[in-house]
Amino acid sequence: DDFRRRLDGGTLGRLDVAVLKYCYVDVQEAADAAALCDAYIATLEDLAGRHAGTVFVPATVPVTHAEGGLGVTVRELLGRPNHVKLRNLARQAFNDRLRQRWTATPIVDVAAAESTRPDGRREVATYRGRSAENLVAAYTDDGRHLNGTGRRHVAAAVLQTLAAAAART
Repeated sequence: DDFRRRLDGGTLGRLDVAVLKYCYVDVQEAADAAALCDAYIATLEDLAGRHAGTVFVPATVPVTHAEGGLGVTVRELLGRPNHVKLRNLARQAFNDRLRQRWTATPIVDVAAAESTRPDGRREVATYRGRSAENLVAAYTDDGRHLNGTGRRHVAAAVLQTLAAAAART
């Protein structure tokens, strides 16, 4: 709503490209990821219809780092919920839906960048038979926020996408 108000109010001036990015905290394990994604897409489509000179670029929801190891596996086998993995599974559902439904412009795929190691291998965490992108441990110091290495890695991916989107203006 705030994004819409700022654009419609003209306080940002004329924009060539606008990106709406949620934070990892915006999609929790109990979220209805499909409904949230549908509302997100509807907002971008509505804004694109009213701001013809602006290219609207969606962004996937960032993921966090779920620890692995024997202790984590044992707790999960004992039936203890792994809330980090459950939240990432909800984010994965949002991101997958966005990737499938949005075709108007390139997507800033934050989650893909965060879960791709420097050598190109993908980091995933599996929980109860379902897998979700997992923030690479080397990109974070606290499991949630990007450190310097992570910021540089993700920024490169973001800039490539924005350059592709800007080429459409």
